[in-house]
Amino acid sequence: MTPRVVIDATEYAHHPMELSTKPGMAWMLGEIAQTVKGLGYETHVVLQGAVEMYENGISYWPQERHPEVCDVFISPSAKSALDIRTVKTLAGDALTESWPAIAMPSVAKVPGKMVWMAGAGRGLWHLLEMWDSIKQQVPHASVVVGHNPKSYVDIFSWQHDFQGLFAMRLQEFLARDDVTALNNAKRSDVLRHVAEAELFAYPADPISPRDGHRSLSAYEAARAGCALLFAPSEKLGEDYDGVAGFIENPWHHGQWVETIAHWLTAPAELQSWQQKASRWASKHTRMSFQKGWRTRLAQAA
Repeated sequence: MTPRVVIDATEYAHHPMELSTKPGMAWMLGEIAQTVKGLGYETHVVLQGAVEMYENGISYWPQERHPEVCDVFISPSAKSALDIRTVKTLAGDALTESWPAIAMPSVAKVPGKMVWMAGAGRGLWHLLEMWDSIKQQVPHASVVVGHNPKSYVDIFSWQHDFQGLFAMRLQEFLARDDVTALNNAKRSDVLRHVAEAELFAYPADPISPRDGHRSLSAYEAARAGCALLFAPSEKLGEDYDGVAGFIENPWHHGQWVETIAHWLTAPAELQSWQQKASRWASKHTRMSFQKGWRTRLAQAA
């Protein structure tokens, strides 16, 4: 009897099409579903919307009518809202133990272009504090802020605490001419901006850190040939050792500014870090992604 696998996409997609067009975890879940199906498992995906359909060997279900029993349940959240009886659950950071291949757009790098491809609550306030100093040394610098920063402003700007004050400052920051906000952007638009960027500077300082968290956005930036400059939060220090540059403390803003300015104005140094990231990312292929999931599913089922 073919083992049944159910994938929880209720937090990320209303329609199957969104599993290929939306950025981040929605796309990742779509890649996992296609891989699970390709490995010969009975594959079901539960969505937030009302769509119920069967397409290309995968069954899609609305949250109200999902399968109640499976052999393996896959969920981005360790506390899924779905009530499913299962033999084994693969949840949370277990989904990012291997990376799929990504076809990045072939576009030229834009001098001085940086990206912030993480939630605003993961340390973006550090970049805000540094930005004027960065601009003094690199006048042509610009930054693209992903992960729907407007939603952070909408949710937290009413609060009378650190997040509320930061949300108000973030709203002003996003209105600058040298800042581009990606709100509800298509995956293709996100990847184009990442491919154009020279540097992903990430003084990671999440409000709610998770020890096992791996960054899909960091992998995408590496795949695009961005130089990577991180604080070693969560799994970043382990996953990108020898690939990214690291500054231990995200609050050492002066050190961050000097390093960012040096990389963006020293072509040989910048290219060296970009090549390190690109070479590392190129080792992650569709075949290695399938192998990883074949092993995990065989052990689980």
